[in-house]
Amino acid sequence: GDDSGNHFEVYWFGFLESSEYAWSSKTPETIDEYWKKYVYRFFGPGNEELIPAFYNLAERVPFWDGSLMKKGNKRRKGYQHIDLPNLTSLPEEGSWLQHFQPLLATARQEKTRCADATATLKQHIGTAKDNAYNLEVFASMGEFMEAYADLVLSIEHIAGYCDKQIAASKTSTKLDESEYSKMVEKVETAWNGYVDTYKELEVLWEKSRYPKGGEGYMLNDQTAYMAGRTADLS
Repeated sequence: GDDSGNHFEVYWFGFLESSEYAWSSKTPETIDEYWKKYVYRFFGPGNEELIPAFYNLAERVPFWDGSLMKKGNKRRKGYQHIDLPNLTSLPEEGSWLQHFQPLLATARQEKTRCADATATLKQHIGTAKDNAYNLEVFASMGEFMEAYADLVLSIEHIAGYCDKQIAASKTSTKLDESEYSKMVEKVETAWNGYVDTYKELEVLWEKSRYPKGGEGYMLNDQTAYMAGRTADLS
């Protein structure tokens, strides 16, 4: 799992599914039937709500992975970030805020859906008969992706400030300094929230695995996965 950066706990569904269909003479006819069997046997009875929550969380990954990328995704080398708002150029729309509206609208939806999935997972941590830690790991990923959505949404404040500053420069007027301070405060709040959520995830994940790094740790420069190229969990 470390090659891609994922926790080992995220693979149990696939491992058990492989065994189910490879070794059993009475395998479920559909993947939906297998999901019901998996959730019942892995977490115990009364946890059917987890099935749509897992689907929901899985559907959030592409946004986390590539929404700020012009090329590739953040998991593999060779990616390129999109151009963020700045004071030296304008997009075709003539407004950074207008340019980023589709991304911001999607980020709001992603944040809500992440929160819904994570809430369901956390509700079942205390009721799961077995493997509650698995739910904790997935919930931490949901919270991390929700914090990422907040980080993307902070672009709105940068874009709005840039639009105001560019407009002010065209009329040779001075923008109130408080506009900059408000923008910085909003962006720093989102960034600090993202970092804090990552730190909480790191503590949780390292309950069941050794921390990366340390004396003698060797980076895997040959892998395409970024996770293998860092000396820590990041």
